[in-house]
Amino acid sequence: MNKELIHITKKLISFQTTQDKEEIKKCFNFIKKEMKGFKIKEYNINGKRSLVIFLGRDRKKFDIILNGHIDVVPAEKNEFKPKIKNGKIYGRGSYDMKSGCAIGILLMKKLRPKNVALILTSDEEIGGENGTGFLVKKGYRAKFVIVLEGTKEKVVAERKGVLKLSITAKGKSVHASKPWDGINAIEKLINCYLDIKKTFPKITKKSSYEKKWQRTINLGVIRGGDVVNKVPDYAEMGIDIRFNRKENPKKILNKIKLISRKHNCSVKIDHISPITFTDIKNIYVKKILESSKLKIKKQLGASDSRFFSEKGMPVVDIGPKGKNVHAKGEFVYIKSMEKIYKILEKFISELKS
Repeated sequence: MNKELIHITKKLISFQTTQDKEEIKKCFNFIKKEMKGFKIKEYNINGKRSLVIFLGRDRKKFDIILNGHIDVVPAEKNEFKPKIKNGKIYGRGSYDMKSGCAIGILLMKKLRPKNVALILTSDEEIGGENGTGFLVKKGYRAKFVIVLEGTKEKVVAERKGVLKLSITAKGKSVHASKPWDGINAIEKLINCYLDIKKTFPKITKKSSYEKKWQRTINLGVIRGGDVVNKVPDYAEMGIDIRFNRKENPKKILNKIKLISRKHNCSVKIDHISPITFTDIKNIYVKKILESSKLKIKKQLGASDSRFFSEKGMPVVDIGPKGKNVHAKGEFVYIKSMEKIYKILEKFISELKS
């Protein structure tokens, strides 16, 4: 098991599955060869490929769905050459989340469970709408879903929702020597943002985790102007808002729209994702917690678990320990991979019996 788990993980890392369609195709071809003898449903929605792997008759309802994504964020070419050092596998996607995909593949191969499906997608890093989002809309359902994201050996049953907005401002261009004759769109936008930010809690690195669980705002993109000696007549910014299940995203949005109108700015919704929430009293969650001795945790970032949660399916994220997600030197601990594999092997085996 150890050697095969390492082999599959390393092989998956070697494919440069950023948004390179050919590399994604090669990676899925490798997976299809690994899953010989299984029924494989392949989807290609807006150029984004997905696989649904299971045994038996053609269907969309299962007891358990294991979920993972093979896409990764861009990296230098040497990051796609996996290396083993000091009990760790290094490489882009090792932790997020090709080790999780390898665990799912090996579980299916070794256990050959009759009522479990493995869903692997290629667009989670850019929103997941054409992968997991599409498959859930198409009717794929389970009594319980396990997303194999790296969680540092925690059971994640709650994640924040996401609201991404574009806010634009229009002004009046004049020569920079006479700024009083113009209207600076960038300044309008900055003042608008500063007023919006006042409505969010002040959170610092030293704040408690519970305080960090409040809604947050990040100014991720700002554009405006073309030359320094001209007052800019147009500017736009992109903001990313995270909210918990006690907060209403519609109320947050309405407040931002109200403030933006005061500054003569316009608001557009770019993306909205619901929170992920599964009651820890759920029978499947209790079973995993009791048998594994893992701890429950809330996670700040979103995952494809939200699509299942939105449709009322109980879902958790469970995965190994690792570090440096989306960064140089990303790695996953081999022993942690083995531990998560054994936990899920026991869980699925007990359900089978």
